[in-house]
Amino acid sequence: ASQPRHLLSHLLTTGQHDDFYFEAAAYVFQGLRSSDDDAEFPKVAPSLFAQKYFDLGANGTIALDFSAVGLFRDAVETLPNGDLALDTARATANAEWEAQYIFGPGLVLSPYLQGRGDFYRVDNGSATGPEEIERGLGVAGAQLSYPFIRRGENVNIIVEPIAMVAYGTDGANDDGIPNEDSQLFEADDSNLLKPNAIATYDLWEGGGRTALGLNTTVQVGKDTEVSAIVARRWREEEDPAFNDLSNLSNETSDYVASVKADLGRVLNAGIRLRMDDDFSVNRVGLTANANFWRVRGGARYFKISENAAGDEDEGLVWNGSMRITDRWSAIVQQSRNVTLGENIRLSLGIAYRDDCSYFALIYQRDGGRDRTLGPSESIGFRFV
Repeated sequence: ASQPRHLLSHLLTTGQHDDFYFEAAAYVFQGLRSSDDDAEFPKVAPSLFAQKYFDLGANGTIALDFSAVGLFRDAVETLPNGDLALDTARATANAEWEAQYIFGPGLVLSPYLQGRGDFYRVDNGSATGPEEIERGLGVAGAQLSYPFIRRGENVNIIVEPIAMVAYGTDGANDDGIPNEDSQLFEADDSNLLKPNAIATYDLWEGGGRTALGLNTTVQVGKDTEVSAIVARRWREEEDPAFNDLSNLSNETSDYVASVKADLGRVLNAGIRLRMDDDFSVNRVGLTANANFWRVRGGARYFKISENAAGDEDEGLVWNGSMRITDRWSAIVQQSRNVTLGENIRLSLGIAYRDDCSYFALIYQRDGGRDRTLGPSESIGFRFV
């Protein structure tokens, strides 16, 4: 819930089939703060990604993909981790195999293999000129789970212990490769139990690692479900390439946990937590969406003990509408930086909707700052 820091202009084209995806894009950034120097912002041209899937039936799937990106600046930028970057070009070829086998009393084994090759051409503005770096990477691992299921007349309960073990190419985070795409990476409940938790390219998790988790789901009737997961990861050794935000900077990660409740159309809500050894909360995120009677709305709250800049960050974003008649509604939206006690954006309005169209009359106050321009107020009209 911090104020916008950049304007983005981009071109994007995509192509897609059942087992193939292609994307090509170009991006240009412009700073919104008085301290910004646009010469230090990269022009991204091109950004390419292509992926092809092969279904092997009972033996799993293979994904082959190619990725390439070029980042070009007019002046050297100092990245948040201290790396210097001027121009960076990367090309990557990657292959992944994963499968799932059920055996014995219901054990679920999910093996995983990955092989990857990276080529970098890096210019950090030094007198030595551009440097070319190549690296070959691989991961082999597996996840093992044992779901216990209790079925009832109206209630089903699933309790699933999960274990993961994997090993990846060690010592692959080359000091000559600037960390451009992984500054905000964080191992959380969505990836902590995976053999390779990092979906980006510049940062690599090498060496041995293992993780343990417990996943629980309670289903009540047809419309109600409550699920929870808790997990933790252990690494063979520390890697200074990871910052505290990543949750992989130490040999042992923080505990990660989440609880989600889905009550059908009426309400769904969730909480995500990250806790240290003393169970002090380093990160909390809350989401909720409600739809009942004439009221509909959603909210997202987060609090981080230390963000990428090393500061505490807390924010709230919420929106809501209330139907006055079948066609007319009152609407409100707010984005607030709780840390600074400032509204980033507050909107109030009235909207009309029928089967073919939607329009709204909105008063909006922006609290963000655009270089020398301060907060602003406006009245807008939207038609869809």
